[in-house]
Amino acid sequence: MWMQQAVFAHAIPGISVQEYLADREKFEAVKFKPRGWGWVDPTKEVAAYKEAIKANLTTQTRVISMTGGGDDIEEVLEERRSELDLADSLDLTSDVDPGADQPAEQQPPGEPPADEPPADEKSPPGEKVVADDDQQQEEQQRMRVVK
Repeated sequence: MWMQQAVFAHAIPGISVQEYLADREKFEAVKFKPRGWGWVDPTKEVAAYKEAIKANLTTQTRVISMTGGGDDIEEVLEERRSELDLADSLDLTSDVDPGADQPAEQQPPGEPPADEPPADEKSPPGEKVVADDDQQQEEQQRMRVVK
């Protein structure tokens, strides 16, 4: 809409009304990319962006446009693919490779994890045992919401 008004008002030198009307899609296919801002706390912000994407509150495209210094998602993904292909061709791995944070061995189906006690040593039904502080905090938060 703004593009049409600007062209009709002759506010954009180099684009005539006739040229614009002949191929409006060409001129209106532009994406506005606002300036990205630096992070205050990168660890928290990246975690928040990941959670927002998982919750379908935003998209990778929007996050990259806000933080990517003018990059498009296509540029970022193509560059990442190129990095992964190069590392693979040189037989290199790192902790940022896809799946690097996954355990090397998969647990066979139907078998309990190695750190889980046998069924006869488990807590009685209805009694919840929470192992670490993060899990306890999450459980307390859920209980507050339920009440």
